[in-house]
Amino acid sequence: MRTKLMVAAVVVGVVVVGWAGSLTRSPVSVAPSNHMTFSASGDGGSVTRAGPAAPAAQFQAPNGNSLTVDSTAPQQASLPLGDPQGQQIERSVAAAYVVPHDQFLPSFNAVVARAVSLGGYVDSSSTSPDESGKIVSGTITVKIPQAKLSDLLSGLPGDFETSSINFTSVDHTAQYVDLNAQISSAKAHHAVLLKLLAQASGLDQIVQLDDQIAQVETQINRLQGQLDQMTHAVAYSTAAISLKEKGITAVVTPTPSPWEPLWNSIKAGLGNARDVVAAGLLSIISVLPLLVTLGLGMFIFRRRLSGLRHSDAAAPVTPVAD
Repeated sequence: MRTKLMVAAVVVGVVVVGWAGSLTRSPVSVAPSNHMTFSASGDGGSVTRAGPAAPAAQFQAPNGNSLTVDSTAPQQASLPLGDPQGQQIERSVAAAYVVPHDQFLPSFNAVVARAVSLGGYVDSSSTSPDESGKIVSGTITVKIPQAKLSDLLSGLPGDFETSSINFTSVDHTAQYVDLNAQISSAKAHHAVLLKLLAQASGLDQIVQLDDQIAQVETQINRLQGQLDQMTHAVAYSTAAISLKEKGITAVVTPTPSPWEPLWNSIKAGLGNARDVVAAGLLSIISVLPLLVTLGLGMFIFRRRLSGLRHSDAAAPVTPVAD
């Protein structure tokens, strides 16, 4: 009998403790998710980006502390590009997006701001208007640190609809090694020439060494410039971001005909010929009064000269007396 009473007391205690614990916990409230994913075609396979998410959810812990999870923050997409160790890889990406209607300029500014915030800069841009003259599409080319290339794409506004993402890369490793070897060799040659110049005594030898040193220094500067340019191309990736408003057809510039250059040349030649003829006629018209004046003067002079000859012929000859 005592054993049954003890078992019953334990069961009642467990029930009471469980009921009391349920009173101290608040229910978890999470709004329905509005998560959106889309795939973009590219050389590296499909890419998934996240669109607008649900608002923040709040959790109430048994000890009274609350934990807020902000799900409205931008969702970072997974864009693993890889980092080949010891390789000098120049990366570039061409991405096309459809932006909301009447939001081209804000979207354009958002891309620029995103690139600048990651340490990049705008390299070039071009825009196109619609039939009314309003800018509705364009391309922004930015240079971005290679390590931040994926961050640039994943951090774009969530209302951008991806049309395509295409990655390309160029391996400069062999050229990089070759340039460094040439620079090292040229610097060693330069050091030897400087030692010879310090030991030179004759004027001719000094002049000859100066010329050789100048040539080697020019070679070093040229090689170093090529190396710096390549290093910058590797360190800063190129991202061409094309934007187009949704439901808008941009004015497409007609493709020139293959005969258009020939026709333009013919028109230019005819225009030049017309200009030459016009210049000749203008010159003739300019000197015409002078020619008329000269002609009239010559006519009067010839008439007077002819009259003098006739008067001399008609005059009687007076005989001379002996």
